[in-house]
Amino acid sequence: MIMIPELEFERYELKFYINQELYEAICGMLEPYMELDPHSIKKEDNQYTIRSLYLDNNLWDSYYENLDGLRVRRKLRIRSYGKDEDNCFLEIKKKNNSAVFKIRHIVREGTISRVLEGDVNMEGPDSLFLRNFYFLTDHFSLIPRILIEYEREAHIGISVPKIRVTFDRNVRAASCAGAVLYPEFTNWMEVTGEDSIILELKFDGLMPRFLREIVQELNLSHEPISKYCGSVRACDLV
Repeated sequence: MIMIPELEFERYELKFYINQELYEAICGMLEPYMELDPHSIKKEDNQYTIRSLYLDNNLWDSYYENLDGLRVRRKLRIRSYGKDEDNCFLEIKKKNNSAVFKIRHIVREGTISRVLEGDVNMEGPDSLFLRNFYFLTDHFSLIPRILIEYEREAHIGISVPKIRVTFDRNVRAASCAGAVLYPEFTNWMEVTGEDSIILELKFDGLMPRFLREIVQELNLSHEPISKYCGSVRACDLV
């Protein structure tokens, strides 16, 4: 079922709401330092689709922990890039203020429900991650709650590829009834308008100087933006 070893990394993320005018200005300022990532460069409009299935319990603990701004919190989700049922990521994402720690595995969509039920091989080379993922879902009574989808344009550092700048547009959400990323029918609700773009700056350690200069020159103010919380509210689930 599992096709590659787990991926694990830690980084800092800062998020901003911007408009089209700021997007164009930022892209011009990024050009000497960054280039489109391999996913964006393949697309005619430089955007690829991300879809995520978020887990929470009946008390919506993950939602309220985020809303209350807890310094340390965790989310579990299943993510895909484009409609690719053979490349879905099980993800455990932990956050400590602006620092983000993420670990994930690739699985096929058809096995997601089996993982959530603990009906997988817990003795193989992927046992540590699978046991941890299943333990968290079972211990906190997590179930699939909401689908979130949007278009992303991603840039990576020319000399330091770990530096990432992403622009997310057209965030939409739908409540879900099971562990399926691509149900036959999805009633999408708009989360962000056409003119609203979410800018994310992602880097290890200190923010690179050129990003600091962009933030200062354009007078950008980062915000605790949560696509998950915004989507839960848009779907009127709490």
